[in-house]
Amino acid sequence: MSDRTKIKFLCVLFLVFLFVLECSSKPTMAFAGQKTYTIKESSKPSAATQKLSTYNKYTKDWYVFNEIFKKCERAGGGKVVVKKGNYGICRAVQIPSNVTLILEDGVVIKKLTKTGSNKLKAVKTLFELVEPSKATVAGAHSLYDGVHNVKIIGKGSAVIDLDYMEGSVAIVMAHNKNISFDGITFKNMNTGHFIEMDASKDVTVNNCTFTGSKISPKINKEAINIDTPDKLTGGFNHTWTSYDKTPVNNVTITKCTFEEIDAAIGTHKYSQQPDAEGNYTINMVHKNITIQDCKFLNIRKSSLNILNWENTIIENNLFDGGKYPVFNSSTGETFYYGSTAFVAKAVTKFIFRNNTISNMSTVGGAYGAPLGQADAVSLYTALSCYITREEIELMKTNKCINLEQPHVLFVPNTYEDSTGNTYYVELN
Repeated sequence: MSDRTKIKFLCVLFLVFLFVLECSSKPTMAFAGQKTYTIKESSKPSAATQKLSTYNKYTKDWYVFNEIFKKCERAGGGKVVVKKGNYGICRAVQIPSNVTLILEDGVVIKKLTKTGSNKLKAVKTLFELVEPSKATVAGAHSLYDGVHNVKIIGKGSAVIDLDYMEGSVAIVMAHNKNISFDGITFKNMNTGHFIEMDASKDVTVNNCTFTGSKISPKINKEAINIDTPDKLTGGFNHTWTSYDKTPVNNVTITKCTFEEIDAAIGTHKYSQQPDAEGNYTINMVHKNITIQDCKFLNIRKSSLNILNWENTIIENNLFDGGKYPVFNSSTGETFYYGSTAFVAKAVTKFIFRNNTISNMSTVGGAYGAPLGQADAVSLYTALSCYITREEIELMKTNKCINLEQPHVLFVPNTYEDSTGNTYYVELN
C-alpha cells in the first residue's frame, strides 16, 4: 500500500470514528426501528396469563395492555396501535420510555370499577407514565429522570372515558420529560383529574377535548392538574416518586377544548424547600406554561387556577359561559354565580392577552398566597404576586362580551405602582 493510499485510508477511518462518536453522544432517536404491537378487541394475553384465577372478562384488556408495555420496556421502546373497539381497564397500565401509543378512530378506553376477582382490586388510575418494573419501587425517580419520549395520539374519534369513577385519573405523570398528547377526547371525570402532571418538563397537549365532570365538593378539580410531589401537601401519592418537590417546566397546551367541568387547568397547592437556616423559603415554581388557541366552555367556577407560576402566556383563547351553585343552608335555596376566566395567585411574568371572555361574571383577579392558602402547610412561607404595568396594559387587548364585571381585580401589593388599594383594570 502506497503512502498516499495509507493516508486516504486513515482519513476515511478517522471520519468514520467521528461519525460514530457523534451518534453515540446524541440521545437515541425515540421509536426509530422499533417493533409495532397491535391491540384489538379480540386480543388475548399469553396462555399462562389466561390460566390465572384472576383472568376474566374484566381483567382481559388490562392484562393485554400490561404485557405489551412490559415487552416495550424490555425492548427499549415500541409503537402500540390500538384498533377500533371498546376496551375496559380495571387497574393501572404503566407506559415506559420511547413509546408511541396510537388510539385509532373509534377506540374507547373505559375505566372499570371492578375486577371480577376478590384477589385484585380496581384502582383509580388508568395510565401511569412509569416503567412497569419501577411502578412499585419506592423513590425510584427524582427530578426529570423518569419515563421520557412518550407520545399518546388519538386518530379521529379516540376516547378515554373515566366513567365517573370517583377520584379516578386518566393519565398520571411524575418525573417525566418529552411527553406529548394529541387528538384525544377525555370524558366523565368525578373529583379526580384527566391528567395529573407532576415534576415533568417539555410536555405538549394539543387538539384534545376534556369534557364532562361531576361537581366536586370545592368545585376546583381541574382537567389538567399541575403539581409537585410533596409529602407535606399530599399532592402526589404514587410509590415511584422521591417526593423531591420538583416543579413542572415548559408546558404548551394548544387548540384544546374544555367544557362542562369544574376547572380546566391549574394548581391548588405550592411547595417550598428549606434554606440554610431551615426555614421554608426556597420556592419550587412552575415555569414556562403556555395556553393558547383553546376553548373554555361552561366551566363552572374558574377556567384557570394559577398558583406559583412564572413566565406564563395565556393568549388567543375563548372563555365562554359557566356558573356554579352555592347552597344557602338558612333558606334552603341554591344560588348560581357566574364563573371567571382565571384566578392568579403568586404569579410573576404573567401575560394574559388577545383572549375573548363572554357570558361570565368577570375576567379574573390577581392575589398573593398567604399562609393556609391553597392548603399550604404552616411551615411554608407566604407568597407574593407581582404584575408589571406592561402586563396590565397587555390585559387591555382582551375582548369582553356580556360580562357582569368586565375587569381584572388586583388586591393591594400585587401590581407595580401599588398604592395599597384594590385596583381594577377595565377591559373592553
